[in-house]
Amino acid sequence: MAIKQPKTMSVTEFKSKLGSIASDIGDQPIVVENHGEPRLMVFSAEAGEAMVEELERKRRQEILRKFEVIQKHNDEHNADLTQEEIDAIALQAGREIREAIQARYEAGEIS
Repeated sequence: MAIKQPKTMSVTEFKSKLGSIASDIGDQPIVVENHGEPRLMVFSAEAGEAMVEELERKRRQEILRKFEVIQKHNDEHNADLTQEEIDAIALQAGREIREAIQARYEAGEIS
């Protein structure tokens, strides 16, 4: 869904047209101004969902990018380890994480 350039209206106009705005907001957001200053932006649920999905996609890309940087650092730092040593470290880390989660669960910090 392509979002059009926002339409601008006053708070007074927005209040008087709220019913019609709600029924046919379409793909053109509305900027509501109070004394000439933007105070509110109204857009369709579909547009809002698209924005949330795009933000989530960008957030996941950034997490993946950070993970790749960490993975590269670890690969360079641990180049001298054998596969058996790597597996042992991974198993130990898994145990420690599981124990920490279990302790937090038992303490009522998480459910």
